[in-house]
Amino acid sequence: MKMKALDFTPSKLFRGDGVSILVGTQGEIIKMDKEYNFTGPIAKPFPSTISEGIIVDGIWAGFWVDQEFRHSRMGAFDLNEELLDGDSREKLRNSFTNKYSEIKNPYGHIEAILKPKGALWSHILDNEPLAIGKNESNLIFSTRNGGIYSIDLDASELWRSEIPVWQELGEIRNENAIIAICSTEENIYLWSEGGGIAELNPTDGEIISTRTIEINEKITKVLFDEKGGWFIIFHDGEIGQMNSVSDKLNIFNTGSPVIDAIYDEGAWKWTGWRQDGKLVSGHQRVVSRDNIGVGITGKLVITNDGTWDSFRA
Repeated sequence: MKMKALDFTPSKLFRGDGVSILVGTQGEIIKMDKEYNFTGPIAKPFPSTISEGIIVDGIWAGFWVDQEFRHSRMGAFDLNEELLDGDSREKLRNSFTNKYSEIKNPYGHIEAILKPKGALWSHILDNEPLAIGKNESNLIFSTRNGGIYSIDLDASELWRSEIPVWQELGEIRNENAIIAICSTEENIYLWSEGGGIAELNPTDGEIISTRTIEINEKITKVLFDEKGGWFIIFHDGEIGQMNSVSDKLNIFNTGSPVIDAIYDEGAWKWTGWRQDGKLVSGHQRVVSRDNIGVGITGKLVITNDGTWDSFRA
């Protein structure tokens, strides 16, 4: 059963315990309640693309990456507060060429203009942000050619660590780039694009162990559930499942790229490029759809045409 369409193109769904958010391709954000009903107006706090994010204790923290201006920023919003519209794209463009303001950050940009409207805090990043995760109420994120950082919800730094290097992966196609950060009850796990896995101590970021898994295609996303184990999404339409990081990787070909997944009712469920799928006890079921699923709740899928649809598989 389809639900009312949105008037923007959704790109990512960020699930929370009480409040979730849906973001659009142009930086739009809208809040949803536990039943995924929209609970507020559509807002665009910052006129740039949202690349990644996470919800922790009612706060959404995320990245804006702007290829045109070569600008990356991280910020956070209290989801108990109303989301607000920020400055226009034109004003953002002008901020990079205005030479007369005295309110500039160390990079020469006008910080007063470049702040997302209504954010608890926001900071320009030196390097492109890649992945973000959490450990209890703290945020952990990675940047390209930068490092691994742990901060609290007020953006105070707790520790920083160098990006692990897996010698067996080499340096072709950025295999060492960290594209997923997941936490278990004990430790933090970093996953690289080329199949590198590193276990970190959440207290200080010290590397406990590293290993690699043999893969044929780059990893784009990794999810973890205490009951469902590890779910790995590959670039070309394959998925992988492991009960623990020391287990053998089981790979399945879904036929087309997977975009989002969730562990629900004893199964890994996913949606993606004209398909929904489900993996239960080593057996997969894939059902086609006419559009592209960009986010999944378990029972519903949000598609790229801005409509909610029933999960097909």
